[in-house]
Amino acid sequence: MEKLKEFKTLLQKKAKDQVPIQTEWIAVKSVNWEEKTMVGTGLENGLDYEDVLLGLGSFYRKPKVGTMAIIGTINNSAAAFMIDCEETEELAWKNEESEYRITP
Repeated sequence: MEKLKEFKTLLQKKAKDQVPIQTEWIAVKSVNWEEKTMVGTGLENGLDYEDVLLGLGSFYRKPKVGTMAIIGTINNSAAAFMIDCEETEELAWKNEESEYRITP
């Protein structure tokens, strides 16, 4: 029984290894700073990426419209998040008690 469990674990790990982390360069079309999302168009495929997250928790960057950003997806899901951008208009750090913003 132990060998069967080990085999199952190895198969699950192998299946996870087959799903690549995907990245895409996009041109930023619009930013919704209140929702902390953006819309961009892929430079290679021309597809629009909507509701791209500008951060993943405590740190958010507001990219400048018209500049390039690199986004990532995990496990081939439709959800995407910004990894970095060429130009930033605002930065925001948040925790339960306070918020720190940097604007030019």
